[in-house]
Formats: sequence, structure tokens, C-alpha cells
Amino acid sequence: MSHGSETSPPRRVHAYFCDEDADVVLRASDDVDFMMYRVILGKASPVFKFMFTLPQSPSVVDDREFCNGLPVVDMAEDSHTLDILFRFCYPCERPELKSLDDIHRVLAAADKYDMEAVVAQARRLWRSIAALDPLRAFAIACKMRWGEEARSAARLSLREPVWPLEPPMAPEFKDISADTVIRLMSYHRRCGITAMKSARDFQWTAKIFNAPSCTHCLGGFSTVQTLRMRDWFTAYVKRAGPALGAQPCGATVTKRSIVDQSIREIYESPSCEVENHCIERIKQIVQVFGDELDKVISQVSLDLDL
Repeated sequence: MSHGSETSPPRRVHAYFCDEDADVVLRASDDVDFMMYRVILGKASPVFKFMFTLPQSPSVVDDREFCNGLPVVDMAEDSHTLDILFRFCYPCERPELKSLDDIHRVLAAADKYDMEAVVAQARRLWRSIAALDPLRAFAIACKMRWGEEARSAARLSLREPVWPLEPPMAPEFKDISADTVIRLMSYHRRCGITAMKSARDFQWTAKIFNAPSCTHCLGGFSTVQTLRMRDWFTAYVKRAGPALGAQPCGATVTKRSIVDQSIREIYESPSCEVENHCIERIKQIVQVFGDELDKVISQVSLDLDL
């Protein structure tokens, strides 16, 4: 390494950020150089703008490393993170973030360099992939103090059996307070209690059972069919109750395993051997039951101190 000179050993230069007329070099933590324009970085980040306008003392200038005649700025982020970050800033095709890992990387860097526009774009992309890993998405949203998104991720996490919450946990949970984690656990538990209570409410479930109408029947079921269907629904709700404690959401009660086990118990046949109009009615009841449960569970609040 040479100091205060115009030469340096050959370096790895990013394939896209390699303009020869660039006026600064940003060096990633994995030793990849990004040939950048100060004016673009300054427009995207007040942190960079301030850094580039600071007067440099002669001792700093003499000790600075240069690459192809350009000053080198060492960055804490790796080249993958900087590639995503700078593509959001430059007039080029925006990156497609398909993992929460990339979202976390770019958000941490954008927040560090006060790039509000990048944070806003990453926030929109977060919404499109939060369902891939709701717990990790929740932790990221809490770290960024996104209340609405955090509550949305918490609702999505009800699809997972996360109570009680135990390690290993998403790495982003290290960045949020124990109070926030406890609030999430309390929310999940309260949703489970609410869902199970609703499933055990005979008056409420009776309305669910009577709500759908069979599109394949001209009129109501016969007495035998109605009684058997009601027996199926009783067995189905009884089986769904405990499952709702672990995964309190409408998707839980639409699981085929729960529906089919109840069919076999009452009809003593697999679902493929039950008459079509009965299966159609069962599907309608299950869908209505799931939708109504989601409405009830949505009334459970999650208070977050972000």
C-alpha cells in the first residue's frame, strides 16, 4: 500500500460501478472498489454530502490512500450490500429484493447513511415479502419503528406455531427489546385464547354452520344428511380448537388434515368417497369458519412501544 501517491496495486472493481470519470472510490469490506460520483452520493445521502464537503487537513491528505488518482473511502459494508444500496441511488434498474436478508442489509446501510428515499423503497419491498418469514419481518419492522408493518407481520406470524417463542430465533431479534418480544408473545397467546373461545361458543359456531347454502342441492339436506353434516361439524370444530391455540388464524381451520380427519370420523370414508354435494357444503362451511375467525382475531390488539 502506498500513501499520498497516484499508484496502487490492482484492485477488484465492481462490474457496474466502474466509470472511468468517477471522482471517488468507495471500497467495500470485502475489497471490491466502487467508482462513484460524489454529486450522486451527495444527493442521495446527507451523510455523504457532509463528508465530501469537509475540509481535509494536510496530514489527512498525505496519509490518504489513492486508487487511479482517486481518493479511497473504506466502507464497513460488503460489496453485495453496497451494490443493492447504490442501485437504489443511481439512474439504473432498481434491484429486486427477494429475501428479508437483503432487506435487512440495505435498510441498515440506508438508515446509517440517512438515505430516506432508499428506506422508503425498501419498505415497500418489505411488504411484498414479509409473509415469507413473518417473525423476521416483525423484528425488522420493529427495529425500523414501523408500527403498522410490525402489527401486520405479527398477524402473519399467527400462521406459525411460535408460542411459546423459543430459540433459535431470527438474528434481527437481537436488535429489538425484550419488552417488544414479550408483547409479541402475549399477543400470540391472546389470539389463541380468543380463537379457541370462539370455536367453543355453540351459538357462534351454529351461525357459521347455518350460514352457507349448498349450490348442488335443490333445497335443504334431508334429515339424515343434515344430522350427519352437523356431527361432522361438531367433530371438526372440536379437532380445530387445540390447533387454534398454537396457530390462531383462519388458515389453521382450513387445513385439509383437520377437515379430512373429521370426515373419516363421521362418514367412515375418505373425502373422495363422500357425495359431492356434502363435500361442497363442507368446503363452504370451512371457508366461512376461517373467514369469521380471522375477523374475530383481528380485534385483538397489539400495543408496541416503538
